[in-house]
Amino acid sequence: HVVLIKEFILNEAKTKTFVAALREMRAHIEDLKHVQLPKERQELLVVFPEASSAVMTRASRNVSGVRTLSAHDVAIEDVAGYRTILMVPGVIPILAQRTRIKRKKKE
Repeated sequence: HVVLIKEFILNEAKTKTFVAALREMRAHIEDLKHVQLPKERQELLVVFPEASSAVMTRASRNVSGVRTLSAHDVAIEDVAGYRTILMVPGVIPILAQRTRIKRKKKE
């Protein structure tokens, strides 16, 4: 599942706050209802537009089965390895730009 949400903001880098925010989202977003936390397997990849999501990274690093990445750092292995990908606005243009094929001009 790929889920695009309007925003995901944490005011503090606390695991408890991160898990509470995910549980709140699960209650309102149908595509997230299957996500069970914590899990031993790779369950959820959260992608942000900027690498400056340090608060989110610190808040999520102790949650088993969850990984947060900047859109600039996401690789195909990351996308293939997770059951659900959660994205915020701004991610799609970055991913589109990174995957755009550059063609040589014909002479």
